[in-house]
Amino acid sequence: YYWQVQITDNQGNTSAWSAPAQWQMGLLAPADWHGARWIAYDQLPAERVAVLPVDGAKDTYRDNNVLPLLRKAFTAKKRPVKATLFISGLGQFEASLNGQKVGDHFLDPGWTKYDQQAQYVTFDVTALVNKGPNALGVMLGNGFYYVPAVKERYRKLKSAFGHPKLLCRLALTYADGSHEEVVSDLSWRTAAGPITFSSIYGGEDYTAGLEQAGWATAGFEAPLWRPVIAVAGPPQLVAQQQEPLRVFNRFEALATTQPQPGKWVYDFGQNASGIVELEVRGRRGDTVRIAPAELLAADNTVTQKNMGRGYYFTYVLKGGGVETWRPRFSYSGFRYAQVTGGVPQGQPNGAQKPEILRLTALHTRNAAASTGTFSCSNDLFNRTNTLIDWAVKSNLASVLTDCPHREKLGWLEQTHLMGASLRYGYDVATLCQKTLQDLRASQTAGG
Repeated sequence: YYWQVQITDNQGNTSAWSAPAQWQMGLLAPADWHGARWIAYDQLPAERVAVLPVDGAKDTYRDNNVLPLLRKAFTAKKRPVKATLFISGLGQFEASLNGQKVGDHFLDPGWTKYDQQAQYVTFDVTALVNKGPNALGVMLGNGFYYVPAVKERYRKLKSAFGHPKLLCRLALTYADGSHEEVVSDLSWRTAAGPITFSSIYGGEDYTAGLEQAGWATAGFEAPLWRPVIAVAGPPQLVAQQQEPLRVFNRFEALATTQPQPGKWVYDFGQNASGIVELEVRGRRGDTVRIAPAELLAADNTVTQKNMGRGYYFTYVLKGGGVETWRPRFSYSGFRYAQVTGGVPQGQPNGAQKPEILRLTALHTRNAAASTGTFSCSNDLFNRTNTLIDWAVKSNLASVLTDCPHREKLGWLEQTHLMGASLRYGYDVATLCQKTLQDLRASQTAGG
């Protein structure tokens, strides 16, 4: 839809018409998805589906599920003048079109009550679609949709709505007014991806040697990929209207110490929600483990006592040069990161362990715009405000959380106790609307 504005003032003066602007409708009904289906690599057995976050029962199984790649090759008859991707990947997704990451979001879509509804996200991908052969690829993570029961990894909730799944529609519009649709259906192919463990509470493991170069490009050959299966999904789809999560600040280590042999502690100087970015060089199969933490123990190693023990990132090198990696589907609150299996560049390395060229902390949060600032002549008040502001930013996700590590839960006291104060600093109107939507979805029949 297009619109223009013309203004007439109280003196009868009329302006010229503004330049045309446009807006686009979301998908309001199942028919708007043009036959798209929920698809997946595999399906969680029905007897293991658990929509309650806790049930008081002991685990009857241990499971580390497959984190899949899904792809669809398609041909555009001409270069489109408009290409829009509508996509929901549960628990979270990262989409690529012709090898280019779509958007700059982190942990899409937002967390919802998945037995009632899920969010979809909309991207303008016009610049990424070519005339002729194309490929759309999607990587899936677990998020809150599935919290795997894996020994030695922290797990606050037992939610198990299902294994990761995808629903999407790519709408192409051509200059002559014709349209073409690419939707998730049984023509897609899938394979296990290089992410070998994904948990919103336990961290992420990645084996770079399992990467398939060019898997989201048109020329990729996938003879060993298997057909997707059709699965059921949440009964209602709603547009993600709250601001997405993005990477904001980057923190380099202020100090690096070795409190014990083989353990290197990086101090980034700021406690914040986020992930790490690793730059490393080593041999194929070398393994680096990174444990984030807010606190140090008495021996100056990190401690996760306050945040749930068993949260870490693991990276297995592919070898052959400098490798750069960051987690895609998990985050934590931390100031410190303890590295084992690697040695910082410039340090003695007789065992020829992987060389850590750089380890950076990336602060991630909801992208709500700043609406106000505070400063005064009292240094103590200013530093107190800065401390509070970091706590606020680190708990701005797709819900207002209580902490960015141990629970990550949307207990509503954050909303009603901090909501008024928070709105002085950030435009959280859409996040508040999403909170009301969550309340409606969670309300029982008895009120």
